[in-house]
Amino acid sequence: MADWIPEIEAMIVDHHKVTPSGANPESLVESFRRADWIDVSRWLRRFGLPRTFIAAVAATWPSAGFPRRLVQLTIDRFWKHPLTPLPMVKW
Repeated sequence: MADWIPEIEAMIVDHHKVTPSGANPESLVESFRRADWIDVSRWLRRFGLPRTFIAAVAATWPSAGFPRRLVQLTIDRFWKHPLTPLPMVKW
């Protein structure tokens, strides 16, 4: 189980990266990063996955208001810190 630690740490560190994580494109780290972007972009960024597949995943695990909350937090952050509105996003 301890051998999972580096991969889990990389998933946490890289999941907000705009560009690929540097990990193998087939790795769990890169898959997690892509899944996060699919979710936060509301399916605009799909990485070649069909909408029907993403819809099936979303139906299985609904967002429970998370996208709306992200918008609220982003607006709040923008008003408080206009020069750094999205500090969690990495290149």
